[in-house]
Amino acid sequence: MNYKQAIAAIEDWKQNNPEKFLAWTWFGRGVKKVEEWQCIECGNEDVMPFGKAVGKFSEAYDWQHREDHPELYNQDMPENFHLDD
Repeated sequence: MNYKQAIAAIEDWKQNNPEKFLAWTWFGRGVKKVEEWQCIECGNEDVMPFGKAVGKFSEAYDWQHREDHPELYNQDMPENFHLDD
């Protein structure tokens, strides 16, 4: 995900998914704090690009939401189909 796509995704969450947007604000603060520490410690090495941070967050959030709310997903599948054996 590039920078413009990341900004668009965050704006979409702000308007259409306030719960995800709130979670992003907390996650984003943590990413920012890590960047500050890495800049002080290592001189801006290994800092995660903004687009990658947004993409990884979105992927993890969506996965957790599916796990927490299976009734909203796979409604035509057998019970507990989404769980690993």
